[in-house]
Amino acid sequence: MIALIKNLKEVFTSLFLFLFLILSFNFSFSFGAPIRLISLSPSITRILVLIGARNTLVGVDGPISQAIAGPYHGSMLPMVGDFAQTNLEAIIALKPTAVLVSGPAEMPGLARFNIPIVRFDPKTLTEIGWEVNQLGVIANRPAQASQLAQSYLQGLQQLPQIRRSKPIQVFIEVGADPLYTLTHASLQGQIITRCGGENIFGNSPGISIPIHREAVLARNPQVIFTTVPDAQAYWDQYPELAAVKNHRVISLNPDEFSEPTPLLLKSAQQICGVLQRA
Repeated sequence: MIALIKNLKEVFTSLFLFLFLILSFNFSFSFGAPIRLISLSPSITRILVLIGARNTLVGVDGPISQAIAGPYHGSMLPMVGDFAQTNLEAIIALKPTAVLVSGPAEMPGLARFNIPIVRFDPKTLTEIGWEVNQLGVIANRPAQASQLAQSYLQGLQQLPQIRRSKPIQVFIEVGADPLYTLTHASLQGQIITRCGGENIFGNSPGISIPIHREAVLARNPQVIFTTVPDAQAYWDQYPELAAVKNHRVISLNPDEFSEPTPLLLKSAQQICGVLQRA
C-alpha cells in the first residue's frame, strides 16, 4: 500500500510538472522571452539536438554533452559540471530558463535562485518517448518532438517479443578496465529480455556493476554485446567461450546503446536480429 501511494504521488507530481511546464513556457513564448536551457546530461543534450533545439542550449555538463551539441555560431557551449559537482556561479551567470537533469538529483543551491530544475529518469523503454515529448514542450519544439517520439514508439512496438524455452545466454559489456555490465534494471537489460535473451548478470543488484573476467568465463555466454573498442581481440583470447566459438561477439554503437534516447531503438533492432538468428 505504501509503495502504491508513493507511485501515485510520483505520477501526480510528474503530471503537475508537465502541466506547469506547458503553461509557464507557453507564457514565455507569448512574450517572446528566449529559451535558455542548461543540460546536465548527455542524453538530454542529444534529444534536444535530435528535435532541432540546439539553439536553446546555453550550457552543458561536460565534454561529452559539449561534443554532442557541437559548435554554434563558431563557439562551443560552456561547461558547468554535472549535478554532483556543479559550478553554481556559472549556472546563475547563464540565466537559464530551466536546468535539465537526469535521475533523482537534488540541487538545493539552485532553488534559492528560483531556477526551475526539471528531472528525467525513464525506467522503461516507452518512457523515453514521454521524455522526448516533455523536452519538446520545454524547448518549444512540440511538433518535432512528437514526430521523433512517435517514430521511436512505433519502432519499439514492431520489435519482436521472442519467447524461448531456453533463452540465449547473453553478456553485456559496457566497460573494459574494469569490466562493467548492466542488469535487468537497466533499459538495455529490458531489450535483451524482450529479444529472447537471458542476461547472465541480470539478477545482480544495481544497474551498472563491475564484474570479474572469471565470472564471465564461468557463465559461458552464447552472445556478447559490447560497446568496448577492440573487444573482439580481447575475448578471442578465450576460444572456449561459446560466443567466441560461434563468432557472436557483437559490437554496438555506444552513442546509440548507452544513452536513454530514441537512438536506443537502433541497438534494440540489431540485438533482436542477432538473437533471432542465434
